[in-house]
Amino acid sequence: MTKRLRYYQGSIDLDLISKGEDYRKPAKSYIIFICTFDLFDKGHHKYTFQNVCLEDSSITLNDEAQKIALNTKGIMKDLSEELLEFLVMLKIQRMIM
Repeated sequence: MTKRLRYYQGSIDLDLISKGEDYRKPAKSYIIFICTFDLFDKGHHKYTFQNVCLEDSSITLNDEAQKIALNTKGIMKDLSEELLEFLVMLKIQRMIM
């Protein structure tokens, strides 16, 4: 799944910039996965990723690319009530199917 996030980011970037165009052109991009499982088994409903320096987490690439993984298996109250209700609805729909 994490490799798929990377693949989608690359595809978006390639589609936004033609050969010879200014590389600073791409606008913000968001890749959002909605899963019926907790990708990292940490109990969060939402995991948000940006490019951060491993040696100093205060340094970011500021490339305006975010990857967000939402899931129906989270146990924490870490989202708005509306988004939590949406995820519950997805979970119920999946159980019905």
